[in-house]
Amino acid sequence: MNTYVQNAQAVGSTAGERNRVLYTPPRDAALCAALLNASHTLLKAQDLRNTLAELLVESSRRNRMPRDAWGRLFNRLESSCSARMRHAAEPLTRTFRRASGSHGLTGMFRSDYGPEHIPAFLEPRWFEEHFSHLEGITPKILRRTAAVRLVHWVSGGSMNEAAEFLGISPGRMQFTPANDAHRWSRALQGPAAFEKALHNLADQLAAETDPVDYQYRRSVLEDWNLSRGEWQALINRLPPTAGSAQPVLDDRKRQDASIFIWSCVTRGEHLFAPRPIEAGKTEHVQRAWANRRHTTWFQLTRPDALPHYAELRELLVEHANSLARQIDAGAPIPRAQERLWLPRQLSPDPPPRQTRTPEISGTRWIRSYYDDLDTWSYFELDSEGWALRHVDLQDPTLKPVTAAALSEVLDIRDRGDRTAMAVYQHKYGILAEGSLDGWQETDSAAEITSAEFERVWASAREAITRWPA
Repeated sequence: MNTYVQNAQAVGSTAGERNRVLYTPPRDAALCAALLNASHTLLKAQDLRNTLAELLVESSRRNRMPRDAWGRLFNRLESSCSARMRHAAEPLTRTFRRASGSHGLTGMFRSDYGPEHIPAFLEPRWFEEHFSHLEGITPKILRRTAAVRLVHWVSGGSMNEAAEFLGISPGRMQFTPANDAHRWSRALQGPAAFEKALHNLADQLAAETDPVDYQYRRSVLEDWNLSRGEWQALINRLPPTAGSAQPVLDDRKRQDASIFIWSCVTRGEHLFAPRPIEAGKTEHVQRAWANRRHTTWFQLTRPDALPHYAELRELLVEHANSLARQIDAGAPIPRAQERLWLPRQLSPDPPPRQTRTPEISGTRWIRSYYDDLDTWSYFELDSEGWALRHVDLQDPTLKPVTAAALSEVLDIRDRGDRTAMAVYQHKYGILAEGSLDGWQETDSAAEITSAEFERVWASAREAITRWPA
């Protein structure tokens, strides 16, 4: 057989010469017998795709025949093949060949499952069951590429279009047959093992009676993040951390926690998660957060996580599971309001303050109820609409979860004591940021008297102060 293959590779470039070798039985009896035996093996194979895969890999290994040559050969001769042969060979050669069309790829290959049922980063259990035995390619690339290929099979078009459907930026992650072939050329098992695993998973998806709609989850959480109230409720459940070094629980941590929850619910990669909190910050802050992004993700996902991150992860997973159930049931989910209402003029940063003691002239007091969070918020505002003091009362019990004052926050900030700031925010909550100018134009807010605010403030501070640190 080696001699036959070598002769086939050595033929001239004309169609007549190629056909003479391909369609004429070998004159050598041993070669002819070997060819007939291979044909008999294929004809009687129960699992034709797997048998073809084994022959393809073995032939490529022994004869050093370029794998893309099989794709070209099949592309030329597939009209002469039976429907069974075409069905079995198509996924094995698809990786290595381009087809006609503006996108360079053929259309739909399967229609027995929906693209919306594919997560952007394969479910871990799917990966363990179908792909964990493959070597030569990192699990990250396997999970990502498998997801894109599964969508492409039922959607057609290009691989980049399938990636975009999954929320993967094709500008950063290219998916082309050439790239696939280049990767698999370095893999130990070759593409046949990957294609077999991919089809096994596709068959499993086709048999699902109640599949998860990951596309709907992605669309619902497209611009989602934990609100300050939700974040405060979560971190209030964290056990105290011993020692003087306290964990930072600021807005950056809230953004990273939101990304972790998003990844759990959508089964997407954290690299492609929305970052609405970060997007509202200045360019300088965004760069600083980006430098810490992978560090926090590593701490949250490492198997031997430090106590604080292990405890936080447990709470985030619990929140993610609850959120996933809400989305799958079609229930509305809480939406974070980074600004409690839309100001007349958006300003990413507060104006510089000349003194540590804010100007009290023109002070007003307001309250607002947020139905989605079941929270009453009370604010003491300065003349520019910025919060001087802020109280949140949550749940029907009106439990105080925030009672923060700007004067205290500024004092800690000026001392540059990050540990003290983390301790303060853990106990008294996070002071509302941004101008609340424009509250008069909303139905959810109303002005109150200073006496009513002072009563709420005193009660909330007394209750929070009594709690253990």
